[in-house]
Amino acid sequence: GLLPYASTVAKELNNSSSKIAQILYPKAKIHNIGYQDFKLPVDRKANLIIGNPPYGSHSINDKTNKELNGLMIHNYFMAKSIDNLEVGGISAMIVSNSFLDNKDSTSREYVGKFANLVGAIRLPKGAFNNAGTEIVTDIIFLQKINSTQTSNIDDWKEIGEINDTPISSYYVNNPHFLLGKWGKYGTMYRGDEPALIP
Repeated sequence: GLLPYASTVAKELNNSSSKIAQILYPKAKIHNIGYQDFKLPVDRKANLIIGNPPYGSHSINDKTNKELNGLMIHNYFMAKSIDNLEVGGISAMIVSNSFLDNKDSTSREYVGKFANLVGAIRLPKGAFNNAGTEIVTDIIFLQKINSTQTSNIDDWKEIGEINDTPISSYYVNNPHFLLGKWGKYGTMYRGDEPALIP
């Protein structure tokens, strides 16, 4: 949800949801646009960005930052959020495991140039059953760094294994942040897909 402060800014693509949010948070500025079209003023950066971007494999075209073109939609949201943060600012996102677990580390490497992974928590299968999905989901916390700071990307860029199942090296080194047991337990999509069971 949004924090009820005058400095709260939000974007919501759905027209009805945007209007409802503005009624619920009259002091906030709600923009009824897609994130790819949202732009903070040049002299302003956010100190906190919270999001639950859409999941999917389609990419977004961003006219303001060509490096973001071609990223999967929620990886795009992660990268654009880091771009919009001030140094020291925090991004908290609910995304599918394809950000941390993808064999292709391009998105992680882009984000890792500008932010440190503060922590991540993997939710168990069934966490979003009310939304009609069994996608493997992470809550990821990132902090923007400046150009003189060393990134901790090497701690979470690679892929390892738990129970003969590929997973981010972050979870291999921090299994206590897996809220369940990791393995090829299957989802509603395929029987042999990786999943975290409670």
